[in-house]
Amino acid sequence: MLSGTGAEKNAPSTSGKSAAKAARRKRNSRTGHHHTAEPLESRLMLAAGPVVESINRASPGSTITSSPTVRYLVRFSEPVTGVDPSDFSLTLTGSVTATTPVSVVGGGDIYAVTVSNVSGTGSLTLNLVDDGTIKDAAGNPLQPIPGSFLPQHTFAVGSGPDSIAVGDLNGDGKPDLAVANGASNSISILLGNGNGTFLPQSTFATALRPTLVMIADGNADGKPDLAVIENEVVIFAGNGDGSFRFTISSPAFMWPLQISTATGTLITWRPNRLTPLSTWEMVTERSGLLERSPPAARPWRRPTSMAMERPT
Repeated sequence: MLSGTGAEKNAPSTSGKSAAKAARRKRNSRTGHHHTAEPLESRLMLAAGPVVESINRASPGSTITSSPTVRYLVRFSEPVTGVDPSDFSLTLTGSVTATTPVSVVGGGDIYAVTVSNVSGTGSLTLNLVDDGTIKDAAGNPLQPIPGSFLPQHTFAVGSGPDSIAVGDLNGDGKPDLAVANGASNSISILLGNGNGTFLPQSTFATALRPTLVMIADGNADGKPDLAVIENEVVIFAGNGDGSFRFTISSPAFMWPLQISTATGTLITWRPNRLTPLSTWEMVTERSGLLERSPPAARPWRRPTSMAMERPT
């Protein structure tokens, strides 16, 4: 910020201050000194960190090759350090084999990665799996590319999975999965390891094709339960360890369930207070009209969501 003369700083009146400001503006205009505030958004974007701009094969040039060596060029958005063989992995299909780790040379914003002793028939893909060592000159770590994803991880479930629900099913604080397998008439439970991976599935059978599953503590015992739509609502009470039991004598859910369908029908499934708690009643809503139906009516098709109406 430019400082004024002593006369300007000691000016006693508002008009004097205005005159001083005008004088400074005039001097700045003559000298070309202009002060512009940099937007905060610009500073944040500049400090975000480097990203990978491209990974392209440099040689051989043809798509199909029998060369034992394949070389890639990896380009970053700005100069970085810390790029080493541990930052890369290979995806191989068919009978293709190759030597790992790969070889990495280069510097600045471009690095060459070489894969050696390639043989077999199939495909080879180079993946960047940053382990936290790649940083720019300011120490900013490598950033994910907006809209990009890491390579997929797959986990076996039953046939024809139609619905998935996420929740802590065994009380260890890690998210687990419940999957409704429509084609195999089963529910798969995959307990989470807390790092995006899951243990092999455990399954239990359902009577008919399950199309939707929901996790909720329906009986307020502190253990998550499952509500499953087959051709009716079926309740499986949780044991607190990731296992469940089918309930017949008394439903595990004490509160109504709201079910939405692809046809725009809203269904309320709730315990029938006029009969033993082993039976339920449905209230379907079409065009603002309520219709009471016994469970055998099963008026819905293609359920899309389910939620528990627990009072607060």
